[in-house]
Amino acid sequence: MFGGNNTVWDRFHAKGGIPFEQLTSRVTVRLHLDATRMTRQDVEVVVRHALNDAPRDCVDWFFARAPHQVGHYRFIVNHCRLAKQLAQGRTVTAEHLETAGRMMG
Repeated sequence: MFGGNNTVWDRFHAKGGIPFEQLTSRVTVRLHLDATRMTRQDVEVVVRHALNDAPRDCVDWFFARAPHQVGHYRFIVNHCRLAKQLAQGRTVTAEHLETAGRMMG
């Protein structure tokens, strides 16, 4: 999963810019998501995908924070990645997310 905005996408395709063909050729589906309208269900879908599950406490943790963060979806994905490492194969909990948040600043 890759998250970015239209500016990032445009830079990938900039003429005469840095060639990102290897990256953009791996994009199978490009979705335009309006992160300012993120619902609890949206958060749950992203968390379910990022964690291979959607524990209620994790969805609650994100829903309380993500709508107030710049790059909402990227915020969720990055926290999930680090929390999965912190969980070391166990189920990710809100505590793991909190620790990841402190580590990420």
